Amino acid sequence: MININPTEQFSDLVNLIQTLRGPNGCSWDKEQTHESLKSNLIEESYETLNAIDNNDQQNLSEELGDVLLQILFHSDIAEKNDEFTINDVIYNLQKKLIERHPHVFRLKTSLSSNEVVSQWEEIKKQNLSSKGLTSALDSVTPNLPSLMYATKIQRKAASYGLDWKDIDGVMEK
Repeated sequence: MININPTEQFSDLVNLIQTLRGPNGCSWDKEQTHESLKSNLIEESYETLNAIDNNDQQNLSEELGDVLLQILFHSDIAEKNDEFTINDVIYNLQKKLIERHPHVFRLKTSLSSNEVVSQWEEIKKQNLSSKGLTSALDSVTPNLPSLMYATKIQRKAASYGLDWKDIDGVMEK
């Protein structure tokens, strides 16, 4: 493993992306948009999953870097469009992690994994409600692959007691 200061390295990486997309940078990099990079983000995510499935740690390290590249690309595009910056991305993530882990950061209590998941879902539900989303299904991203989308919808329904072992239970309902 490489022994570096992650803060300095991250800052250098952000500067590298800004150079690549800057006035004297790479024409391809400068032309990219959120829309043009959508498939890259998905592809890099699937390549990351493949590295995990193959237990290939070297490749996993590289693929995680490629996913990070996509995050930095989108953040730089957004910054140039006066939408948000990488600092906003980091702040929002930190805020979410602290908010969704009150047992660690506020209450200082120990929870089982199942309790943590339940707590996470409850907090997520409260956040969706505050954003005006009223249906439990509003939190399921419609852009997921069909099978994954259907599975998430089914799990949401099951969490509200709408899950049966056979068709008879459905018919009774």
